[in-house]
Amino acid sequence: QRRAPGKESWPGRWDISAAGHVTAGTSSLDAAQRELEEELGIALPAKAFLHVFVYKQTYANEFHGKAFVNNEFDDVYLVVLADRIPVESYRLQGEEVAEVRYVRHEQVRSALLEGSEGYVDAYDAGGKYSALFST
Repeated sequence: QRRAPGKESWPGRWDISAAGHVTAGTSSLDAAQRELEEELGIALPAKAFLHVFVYKQTYANEFHGKAFVNNEFDDVYLVVLADRIPVESYRLQGEEVAEVRYVRHEQVRSALLEGSEGYVDAYDAGGKYSALFST
């Protein structure tokens, strides 16, 4: 998904997909399901989410002329479906998402490894995140 242009971080860049924070009293799976529905309008059962790994993200940069620092642990899930959901079925949350499209995982991996300007640059595509491209 392409992040909305008004996002605090990585505005207008392609991202892996829905993401958010875990609220008190919920699990990371609850948050993953909630964020997918909020950002893309897709409600999926827990069994569609495969927990792949936990990633410790430490990132610092500048966006919109302001310093941005991100220090967090990310539970990373892969959504596994029997059939592709048509892009027309997505209901995008405008303040979060500008656009969605399907791309082959090889294309995303290459863009991340090459440091393509159009993609979020906080993922270690050659390290832990490489598990997403081999699952």
